[in-house]
Amino acid sequence: MRPRKSRSPKPSGLKTPRLPEPSNREFAEFAKNALGFGSNPPASIESLRMLSAEKEKAKGSLAETRKFYDRHALEFSRMFKPVFTEKELDAIMRVGNIMPDDKIASVGSGNAVLESFIAKKLVPKGRVSCVDISKELGLIAKSVAEKSGAKNLSIINGSATHLPFKDSTQDKLLAIQTDLSETPFFRQFLKESRRVLKKNPDSRLVISQPADSAAVARIVLELTASGFRPVARGQYSVSLGGFGFTNVILFAMPVSPMKSIGQRH
Repeated sequence: MRPRKSRSPKPSGLKTPRLPEPSNREFAEFAKNALGFGSNPPASIESLRMLSAEKEKAKGSLAETRKFYDRHALEFSRMFKPVFTEKELDAIMRVGNIMPDDKIASVGSGNAVLESFIAKKLVPKGRVSCVDISKELGLIAKSVAEKSGAKNLSIINGSATHLPFKDSTQDKLLAIQTDLSETPFFRQFLKESRRVLKKNPDSRLVISQPADSAAVARIVLELTASGFRPVARGQYSVSLGGFGFTNVILFAMPVSPMKSIGQRH
């Protein structure tokens, strides 16, 4: 039997071993303390429909998207339920290869509850940078970060199309429940993601959103064309059910050198 080869040589030594994985109950309690979810009544079906229709109209323009989330920042924060994020967190911990000293960027981070938890519990020796187009959501995120006690977390007002990071500086990049793949800016976001991610087998791009099989196939084509490949052979996505719709979380890693298309970064 051949000895198994090391996945990725580290010029400065091995990375810090992973920390024990927190339980979903721990995340739920963390989220409750950060935003006071227990006192928030569920949004009505009519309210959700109106928000969805308004969001659909805004998603073709960055300026309109910014205005939409600024108008409804408090509503979206109140609608946040830990149960919707627990399965995503579980998948990120299982497949995302998060290490305690990772530098993680989260795009469309919203109220930053998940990111604050990751910063404090999963990457205590690293850093999490939250990028969101909405200044109002950024204010809520700063309050959440302060309540969480996470000292290694930054809240940045910015766009997915021009990420405020230098080339090859991030270990992981998250886009959780952003619907970026349904906007005209998705390919530019992937180009930026590939630019800022380190080009090694431990790097991860993590995208989570509701999607059917046709949508997943379209996203996979975009990922491949933009210089990414699946983390597991032939498998980009993990299906997360249980909410009345199919939620999919996709894990990809940048190919180096880029072979899919002739872009230069």
